[in-house]
Amino acid sequence: MNHAELDPDFHPDDVKKHVSIDTFLNNPMGDKGQSLISKRAMDATLNVLKAQYNELVRSGKKFKVLYYKNKKDIYVKVKVPSSSFDGFYYDILFKFDSSNTINSKLNLMPVTFFSNAASFVYTFAYTFKFFGLLIPESTKLLNPRSLKEVPVVRNPDVTVFYEKTIIMAIMHLKTSNLLDSNSAMYQSSVTNALPPKIMATIANSDSKQDEYNKLNAEKVARNKAERERKKKEKNKMRDTNKIKKDEAAFDKTINRVDTSAPKRRRRGPNKAKSDTKTSNKIDSKVDMKVDNKVKK
Repeated sequence: MNHAELDPDFHPDDVKKHVSIDTFLNNPMGDKGQSLISKRAMDATLNVLKAQYNELVRSGKKFKVLYYKNKKDIYVKVKVPSSSFDGFYYDILFKFDSSNTINSKLNLMPVTFFSNAASFVYTFAYTFKFFGLLIPESTKLLNPRSLKEVPVVRNPDVTVFYEKTIIMAIMHLKTSNLLDSNSAMYQSSVTNALPPKIMATIANSDSKQDEYNKLNAEKVARNKAERERKKKEKNKMRDTNKIKKDEAAFDKTINRVDTSAPKRRRRGPNKAKSDTKTSNKIDSKVDMKVDNKVKK
């Protein structure tokens, strides 16, 4: 089922007209959009992503925010840190249309999105472009296939939904009060720049994926080396324990051998009596022989 089947009068541009940061959080299809995903499922997913954001903040990872503007648009670039690798960032860009509003609150302005994270590129880039929610000038930063081929595996219903890096960036902007163009932070750091200059500050999706793959390969190699080290250490300890066990067994065997001088055998009582009788008989015979000789 697609959106046209839900609403015969549906048109992708209808979503773009009604999406701001706040409406996107409430319903990614905008305040007047009809999503294929239930509100309950939306809230559950959003709560999980908020928890992941809080965990990222607790881990000490730092976000970076940069502001750009031109005559009618305000761009906010958020560098979202990876939870897996230190020093690795995804580039998330928001483009706010400030031409028809005097409100300084960026979260209430119409917005379009971009992220060079693979989870956006291969799941949502096509969908966001279809609904007019992808920053037009950012298409050159995306793998062409992601914009031409329907993500039949990852997002077959072509549904706009919450993408992790975009939600992380939004959470940081909102919790840090960075969505007010009248704020001191904005006024002191905003740079006047045209779209080509802004896009030049962002890594394209392919190079970002290559960077990630390199870091991941290095991590896999380190983990493998650590496993090998632990295995060798375990084998060494096993061999050492075997040697100690064999030595202990040898010592025990040696200790069983009686190396002391042999003890004199004690004469038993029966033997003692026998010896006495024998001695008496000998003495008696000797005396008799002596007496006979004397008589003669």
